[in-house]
Amino acid sequence: MTTRQTPDAVREAVARETLAKQYDASMPSRAAHIRAGTSDHKAIDAILAFAALDSRAGDAREGWKLVPVEPTEAMLDAYWKQTGESKEMRSRTHAYMRRYWSAMLAATPAPAVDAVPAGEVEQ
Repeated sequence: MTTRQTPDAVREAVARETLAKQYDASMPSRAAHIRAGTSDHKAIDAILAFAALDSRAGDAREGWKLVPVEPTEAMLDAYWKQTGESKEMRSRTHAYMRRYWSAMLAATPAPAVDAVPAGEVEQ
């Protein structure tokens, strides 16, 4: 008998694998904990929330933004202002935030093939 996973469970597994890959080379034990679901719960939640934007935006261009591949210092500062973390914590986890950003971008859906309205030519 085959057990089927719910769509939410599949999405979480993909998010975990996406984040774990960021740690495979440098921190394999952390990657293992992420895959096992025993760490990085907030990061996984952020990745899932980012990926969920696709379901709200649909095929429309409205609601989408282009973002840099690497987060800018201003973007990281905005994040830290929202968390209320101390300066010491910020410097300690700055690299983690860059990894989380990379994982969220990796989970970004590709635009629909017919995203360009009929009669328009994308350049």
